[in-house]
Amino acid sequence: MKNWTHTERGESHSKNEDYLVCQSHPGSNANYLCFIADGQGGRPNGALASKIACQAGLEAALSTPFEELQSESRWTEIICRSDMRVSSLAEGGLTTLIGLTVSEQGIFGASVGDSMALVFDSDGELFVATESQKKSPPIGSSEAVPVAFFKSFGPSSLLTLMTDGVWKYAGVSKITAILSGVISQQSIPMIRSSAALQTGNLPDDFSIVLVSSH
Repeated sequence: MKNWTHTERGESHSKNEDYLVCQSHPGSNANYLCFIADGQGGRPNGALASKIACQAGLEAALSTPFEELQSESRWTEIICRSDMRVSSLAEGGLTTLIGLTVSEQGIFGASVGDSMALVFDSDGELFVATESQKKSPPIGSSEAVPVAFFKSFGPSSLLTLMTDGVWKYAGVSKITAILSGVISQQSIPMIRSSAALQTGNLPDDFSIVLVSSH
């Protein structure tokens, strides 16, 4: 498997309120643990909330045997732990969150909010893993309700995680068209170009993770 990531501040924000992480679990040779979060704008400490949510989720996943991560219920627990960790911050802050593991066993994960996870099968069929997620209560409220998901991940499959600064401005149809071609390190710049304003700047924070099975 290969992965590519990118996160960048949008011009309307003084700091990037998105956060992402993608790394392997030591319990398996071919896997990734992926987390992506979008701190809630218009409220204080969105950047801190998204960072802590991802870090708390990664910490929980790394402390779990890899075999036990092949469970939708375990991912619901992990996202709930992130919610409680963020809600305990004295500084406050709210965020979206997607957390998952991807390997030859498939994609197991859970999410809260409006960030998006898409899976493209080898035959080109599109699966929206986060389609049933609940936008609120958000991570950091201590009342978040994660919705779990599973999807097989066979040869020539592609996983995409992105915040709304990507899908809202580039458009899912345009993103799908780009990712239907050959996936490379140039795929993300192409999507960024579709999301950018005429000035070349981004209207919102832009964060994306691509994981290819080949």
